[in-house]
Amino acid sequence: NVTSSGRPCNCYYNKCGSTSYTDGQATPYYPFGYGLSYTSFEYGKPVSDNNKISLKELKDGSSVKISADIKNVGDFGGKETVQLYIRDKVASQMRPIRELKDFKKIFIKQGETVTVTFELDYKKLGFYDSCGNYKVEPGEFDVFVGTNCLTENLITVYVYD
Repeated sequence: NVTSSGRPCNCYYNKCGSTSYTDGQATPYYPFGYGLSYTSFEYGKPVSDNNKISLKELKDGSSVKISADIKNVGDFGGKETVQLYIRDKVASQMRPIRELKDFKKIFIKQGETVTVTFELDYKKLGFYDSCGNYKVEPGEFDVFVGTNCLTENLITVYVYD
């Protein structure tokens, strides 16, 4: 099994600062998914209807529902793009540190709280191997829900045989 790379690409996620050009910072100015708004949003911790699911259930069409409450804490109503990323912690080949799997753009009135729900199914939890075969492997998946790729707002989902 393979875990994440130790190469400097982790700098994108603010994990190091010493492996960059001498005249620039190690990370981009704006993270993937970054957007501007006239208001501010507060994210609640993600919850799931079931954080354990079998491969057989996934192949038969079942999914895990992940929900998070988003509250508009600013002075105006506004649109927010709620993003869902996953990280397959250990796989048979190298997997991305964070992989965008879904997003929803919603309008939230000032002071309002909205619950956004995503479904993690067989298509969203898998990847193509080096032979071009699509598969989902059992293991632990970190599921992030937030405003961009640097969110630390996560829940763990387990896929078992």
